[in-house]
Amino acid sequence: MAKYFIFSSKGFFANLILCIFLTPLVIFSMTSCIKSEPTQPIETSPETTDNITQTSVSTVAPSYFDLNLSPVPDLENPGNLEVSFDMLEPDQYDNLENSRIDLEFYWTNIHGSYSEAKRAELIPIEEVLVSGETTWEGNTSTNPSITLHSQIKLPREGIWKIKAAFSTYEEVQLTEKLKVAVAEGTSGIMNTKEFSSNPLAYLANFSYGEVSEHYLDELHPVFIDLDISKAPRVGEEVVLTYRIESLDEVADFSTQFVVYKRTEGNAEERIPGDSIITAGSPAWTGDLVPGEPIIVTSTITFPEEGDWKIGVRRDQGIYFDYIWINVTNTRGSFGWEERKPPQNPDVTITVPGITIEH
Repeated sequence: MAKYFIFSSKGFFANLILCIFLTPLVIFSMTSCIKSEPTQPIETSPETTDNITQTSVSTVAPSYFDLNLSPVPDLENPGNLEVSFDMLEPDQYDNLENSRIDLEFYWTNIHGSYSEAKRAELIPIEEVLVSGETTWEGNTSTNPSITLHSQIKLPREGIWKIKAAFSTYEEVQLTEKLKVAVAEGTSGIMNTKEFSSNPLAYLANFSYGEVSEHYLDELHPVFIDLDISKAPRVGEEVVLTYRIESLDEVADFSTQFVVYKRTEGNAEERIPGDSIITAGSPAWTGDLVPGEPIIVTSTITFPEEGDWKIGVRRDQGIYFDYIWINVTNTRGSFGWEERKPPQNPDVTITVPGITIEH
């Protein structure tokens, strides 16, 4: 005999109301029985920075660096560097007996090629240190606050990076950096409010020493590396080079470099590549063979002040790396200054009850 489940609408709504009130109580009871676990350090994959391969991990305990440099060194005068490290609640953590603090100094050439501007060179400590200490070893369980004092000099024009690293058992746990721009007669600490009015403020338009490199691999079977001998002044000749490599044989491969310019008060526009060439050709066509890189060079000059952008386009319309350059009559530098979009001061927007003037 078949069984039927019959319910009235009255009973249904009564059960529904009961469920609505009981559900939060059930959820609360379940969550109150769950015991939270302490947060563990999270390891990430190895990364390569400053020509050193290291494993980036979260710090074993809450800690922080404080780097102070005063006065800021220039080519003639040294400065005093104070590096403070503080660890909070060290008694809550293990494995702090073999702790280290190390200072490293990196330099990037601002007057060299684009490839030089992208990377930072580790400088021997003897070239920088005048006096004082740049390393510490010990137990941060019993010494949670450490301060290193030194006097340093920055004897080359360029971008300097002072890097402090805290490690335990040879694993880097925390790093902090200070970047200093140095040129003839002036210097300044970058990434500060004061640096925006510094004569070297234009150097903040490019990530000197911190640009990731690209390599030939299965995801990029054809790779084009673009370079220029320096960021020139107006009318100064420089050599533009791009290197083509391939994992596979490719017939009739074509490339050409493209040029854009942006002048004061005008939007970016594309111009013919051969308009800035004094020797060489903006295009190349040929066969690619694995292990046999192709190098294409041209001599170019920028005829007027402004922002210039150079890239390489292959025959399928795919663009590769760009180089952004700011050119003036007295200097050249990599990167462009950010510009706000132009606004029309005469525009009035009227909404019922509200008037907005721009």
